[in-house]
Amino acid sequence: MGGGEETPNPTLAVTVGAAVERPVERRIGAYRVLGELGHGGMGTVFLAARADDQYQKLVAIKTIRGIDGGGEALRHFRRERQILADLDHPNIARLLDGGTTDDGLPYLVMERVEGEPIDRYCDERKLSVRERLRLFLGVCAAVQFAHQNLVVHRDLKPSNILVDAQGVPKLLDFGIAKLIEPEAAGGTATLTSLAMTPQYASPEQVRGQAITTATDVYSLGVVLYELLTGHRPYGRAAPTSLEFLKAVCEEEAERPSAAVLRAERRTLAGGEVATATPESVSRTREGTPDRLRRQLRGELDTIVLTALRKEPQRRYRSVEALAEDVLRHLEGRPVAAHKATIPYRARKFVRRNALAVGSAAVLFFLAIGFSIAATVQARRVARERDRANREAVTSQRVSDFLVNLFKISDPDESRGNSVTARELLDRSVREIEGGLQEEPAVKGTLLYTMGLVYDDLGLSRQALALAEEALAHLRETPRRDEAAIAAALVEVANIRCHLGQYQAAEPTFREALAIQERLYGPEHADVARTLDDLGLLYQDVAEFDRAEPLHRRALAMLERTTGPRSRDVATVLTNLANLASRRGRYGDAEALQRRALGIQEELLGPDHPEVCSELNNLATTEFYLENYDQAEALFRRVLALYGKTEGADHPDVGIALNNLGNVAQVRGEFRTAEDSFLRAVAIFAKAGEPEHPTALAALGNLATVYRDTGRYEEAASLQRRALEADRRALGPDHPSVAFDQHRLAVILSESGRTAEAEPLELHAVAVVERALGPDHPDLAALLMEVGDICRAGGKREEAERTYTRALGISMRALGPDSRDVADLRLRLASLAQESGGGPAAAALLAAALDACAKRAAGSHPTPVELARHATALLLLGRTADARPLAEEAFGAGYRRRPFVALCASHRILPAAGRGP
Repeated sequence: MGGGEETPNPTLAVTVGAAVERPVERRIGAYRVLGELGHGGMGTVFLAARADDQYQKLVAIKTIRGIDGGGEALRHFRRERQILADLDHPNIARLLDGGTTDDGLPYLVMERVEGEPIDRYCDERKLSVRERLRLFLGVCAAVQFAHQNLVVHRDLKPSNILVDAQGVPKLLDFGIAKLIEPEAAGGTATLTSLAMTPQYASPEQVRGQAITTATDVYSLGVVLYELLTGHRPYGRAAPTSLEFLKAVCEEEAERPSAAVLRAERRTLAGGEVATATPESVSRTREGTPDRLRRQLRGELDTIVLTALRKEPQRRYRSVEALAEDVLRHLEGRPVAAHKATIPYRARKFVRRNALAVGSAAVLFFLAIGFSIAATVQARRVARERDRANREAVTSQRVSDFLVNLFKISDPDESRGNSVTARELLDRSVREIEGGLQEEPAVKGTLLYTMGLVYDDLGLSRQALALAEEALAHLRETPRRDEAAIAAALVEVANIRCHLGQYQAAEPTFREALAIQERLYGPEHADVARTLDDLGLLYQDVAEFDRAEPLHRRALAMLERTTGPRSRDVATVLTNLANLASRRGRYGDAEALQRRALGIQEELLGPDHPEVCSELNNLATTEFYLENYDQAEALFRRVLALYGKTEGADHPDVGIALNNLGNVAQVRGEFRTAEDSFLRAVAIFAKAGEPEHPTALAALGNLATVYRDTGRYEEAASLQRRALEADRRALGPDHPSVAFDQHRLAVILSESGRTAEAEPLELHAVAVVERALGPDHPDLAALLMEVGDICRAGGKREEAERTYTRALGISMRALGPDSRDVADLRLRLASLAQESGGGPAAAALLAAALDACAKRAAGSHPTPVELARHATALLLLGRTADARPLAEEAFGAGYRRRPFVALCASHRILPAAGRGP
């Protein structure tokens, strides 16, 4: 945005019609002043024309204050003026003349450019990202030309870059800072600071350090940041504040692809305040925030942030290098600032040469077909040994080449190039399925490899079909490769688990394990990996006592066979951490997860997809430990990495969005949570997996958001949908189904439908207690709802017993300051009050108030915590203290009916009966 913002220094030319047409009876040199265009700390800009009528042309004249018109300073001024006069470039407003006024002030005469500031020009015409980059290249050309002539601009900003009616950018005020800074020997005070606009100034300018061409590189980075995102890197603080200047010198700029998703308040000319939102910014660029984010993510992030590095020596070595990277991006070539990995360069080659690559692939498959036919014919007349050798050589050659080709689609290799690679993969599948009939081993190997890649892309149903077909071909091979069959069996079983087909997966794992133990013996890495996978299956069906010994056995075997810090060991540690978390042992889970993450980061680096997975698991553990700030930071890192490496529509991105929604929900940030869950559901629907376990979890989570905001009918509808899908996939006695039933029971109970809620909740309690044990904290949450149902039905003693048992579980598992402990103490205190009060009720209320106050004492208490604290105060009769807390929670959107009813009974929420 920024086109209408004030800038500290006026420009040498302005948009047509901006001149203040008031007569000024004066002349400056050979020019007649027609009006004032603007003024600032450095001087005044006038609109003028030749007074001697030698030619008819309007010019802009800038008088410059703060420099002595005589002596060494004036000689320096004239010398630099000549340098500027030689800057003859189509993108630079030319210096025409100069001199000294009758008052002794130096002045410059520049061509008058009729145009608009570059940011306003781009926004008003809704130029795309690519069009903005093309325009920016013209600016870079002008600055680079000046640098070649030993001139540094020092004050680059949108208002100094006008775009004329033909779409040509013109730089103004070029070299003023250089021109008015006398040589050190002159002894005259420098005016460098006056030529600095804080919003676009480099760290060395802010610190008063030496100015070089790298200063202009930085300012161009800020301009490019603003053109692409509608924001500035440090736009939140006032540009003249110490906070802002400190940010320029010390804080890393937010990635442009992230900046476009935030809103920013801006002060326009005249003091008017406007807000640049993701929607308003994207409307003038790429249509939608998500599309704009995708356009900027990756290379453009890297280009802009390289230009904005704090240390001048770490920026682009020149403006020419910056422009070259922008041009490389536009042409689809690898950019210099990006890490030059082989997959990255290969992806760029494929994108630039899509037609040629596609044609080459077709020709290659035709060649393979003829080669196989020729090989088959030759085998008919060759001896048996030669036939076998030729078959092996041919198979290996075809397999090796195609495996490498198909691996372009693997996110681990392509770092996000899933669209073009997916098309290549689909075409390859069709070619292979239609050929290689005489080569079942080769065909099976290729189909197996493609199944792996489809699974990595999150396309589990397509992956399963290919893996099962591959297994069938491998079984048909006359000389069966038992190791390949075992590997295919493991892959089939794992994909079945991804799809929730656990009953079919278990015997498949067992068959693979039997083959591997027969081939390798009981002590082998492949045996350990399959044991670990089988343990995951038992985790998924909540048979934890069967899962743990398998994981432990696999861990010990892998530590002996692959070493204590291998990727395989990290994988098993992660699975053990997940198991500990499912059992409520969150401290154990965190220790195991951090150990696994350390190994993976050491071996793979911080941006590898497997590291993303480890970070996601650690974030989940931190969430369960109620370390929400840490969890959110980790989940956001995961989301950014998954988006970068796998693409915005990959199911892993849906998982990360669902997890971020959970953090927002528990904090009471309901709109943010709703958006995250809806985006996650949409991703799985687009991938053809609307009943993926995470998609169903997101539906259930969305239902709880609707419950918390009082939208009970929508909540019940969504929760029933999730429950029915989970029940179809998992059966009626799975813990996930039990939790679906629990959430539906809560919605029904709070809607006054306790008769429907009670059997659902009791069945859920029985399933969870049987699966997780009697001391699991998740069981306490279910028992709390059973207590609510008993209380609503008048069974107070039973409710008290149930609350008390749940409180004991929560205290042991989560500690005295957890949210569940606070909720249970409130329920027991309220129940005691209803029974007549007394010392017991008073003690319970005091403990409840203490717990609630602790949780609401943070710098940003959530609406849920505010509501809980208000409830405790209301039960103590402290209505005046409760009122502001309740109003704040209600105003944030919290509408759960028990809370609303309690507030209404104390007459502190006049609007309590309204919906959100």
